[in-house]
Amino acid sequence: MSVLLGCPAGFKLIFDPEASKRATGQEHFCSDVHGVPCFYFYRDFLPVFKLLDLVTGKISRFLGKYTLKIVGGGPDHDSITDYTEEEQTKYNYHTTGSMAPLIWASKVKTLGGIPVFTSNTNGISWLCGTQSPCADIGPNFPGNAEYYFKMKFSNREVDADSSNCNFTIRFLIRIHGLPPGSLNPSSVIVLTCIGILSSIVLTGFALKRQDAKIWVQLKTLVVEGIYYRCKARIFQSHETKLDTFPNEIELETVHADVIDVTASEEDKNNDSVSIQVKTTKTSSQGGV
Repeated sequence: MSVLLGCPAGFKLIFDPEASKRATGQEHFCSDVHGVPCFYFYRDFLPVFKLLDLVTGKISRFLGKYTLKIVGGGPDHDSITDYTEEEQTKYNYHTTGSMAPLIWASKVKTLGGIPVFTSNTNGISWLCGTQSPCADIGPNFPGNAEYYFKMKFSNREVDADSSNCNFTIRFLIRIHGLPPGSLNPSSVIVLTCIGILSSIVLTGFALKRQDAKIWVQLKTLVVEGIYYRCKARIFQSHETKLDTFPNEIELETVHADVIDVTASEEDKNNDSVSIQVKTTKTSSQGGV
């Protein structure tokens, strides 16, 4: 009779990000980047872990006990670093001391100082306290603030009753939609842009309200300008026509004096009469 002890060969524990998203029943509004699954800050994190039998290819859900903690992180994929033991103790959930450095907290508060999770009590709420590494993260244009976390799963020393296997895995997740913290350079840039856009909008609105009044004033100035110019031109033309008359007009008067009118006996019988006329010419000038 053979008795097999220990963990079956070919078993592998994996984190299932898609099943973890579906477990919340809500949209997370982001997609994977660099192959790292993305989760929304304001959604509970309900991780789902599965067992893969590499021999048969069968996949089943892990139902044992385990612990979770964050062992590293960074504001972008290239800046992820591992936390020291002291930082891990400070950033991961605990029930004593200040909550300002905490990154996360257990949804179920009765799991102990260091929570031991199961598939039914696996809820995590993101905190990003004011003294945590994910606090005061500026927006990542064109997206919002985000942070990468390196998480560690382990069932060592907490799952002896349900499994003979000791599983320890590390995986990355990206949390987006972090709440805004105190002012930082990115916030200043955003506020400055908002201020400039608001000024442009308000100025345009004010000009639009004054548009009719300004148009009336411009129209009045243009019409009056044209009127006075035309009036001046007409007046100048009038003066020019008056100046075309000569200042003096020369008048001629012709005086005719009858010197002698005689008719002889002979002429009486003729049809013509001889008339002698003496004329004189005088001239005078007059002004107009």
